[in-house]
Amino acid sequence: MERIVPIIEIAFVFIITTIIVDEVRPIVNRPNLPTARAPIANPSPRRRVACLQSILIPCFCAFTLRIGRNDPMRILQGLRRRLPIREAHAHCDIPCGIYDPIAAKIAAQTVLKMVMRIQALDYPQGGTNEEYAAYRNTFSRYVTVKEQHAEVVKQEVNILGIDYFKPEHLEKYPNLPSTMWETGKLASANKQAIDLDAAKKLVDSVDEIAKIFWASKGVEYEDAVADVRFGA
Repeated sequence: MERIVPIIEIAFVFIITTIIVDEVRPIVNRPNLPTARAPIANPSPRRRVACLQSILIPCFCAFTLRIGRNDPMRILQGLRRRLPIREAHAHCDIPCGIYDPIAAKIAAQTVLKMVMRIQALDYPQGGTNEEYAAYRNTFSRYVTVKEQHAEVVKQEVNILGIDYFKPEHLEKYPNLPSTMWETGKLASANKQAIDLDAAKKLVDSVDEIAKIFWASKGVEYEDAVADVRFGA
């Protein structure tokens, strides 16, 4: 690890230096502004950029060595604070072969659980401001979790449909496309409304996809811990 850290630091130094040089190049190359006296020398733009690099590289070397001496991850944290770096999240499209509809099942169960909890809430009729605030806070949290996990169901089902299932699966399981389409529509319906029947149908529809998924691997699907996972 001690040998790898300097390499990482050097790489970051040159990346940052290149970015800064590209940013300041238009400034360096612009015509000189009128001054009270003529300049002694008029170095070429290339020489100016080279001089700028000779200054920036040691500075960034010292900076990265200082912040990364004890913890290399502080280098990334420092860069994120100083540069407009945005994180990107994506699913791997390489056929790694690791797929499982359990994420969609857990998300669908979460939608059902949130619907049940929303319907079980007692509205504080004639209550105090604090009681109204607590009710609105709990209600909004349940709705937010419900909608987030309904979207997870759609994403996980789409991943299975696009990355895992192949034409031979569609031929062997002709009801697969309609089941996936229905699951996506049920997920959207659960985002739009608080409907216990729609939430139960969403869980059942995900189970149907899971049955087909595991059948394509020669395994009989059975979620034996579904009730324990769902809880009371």
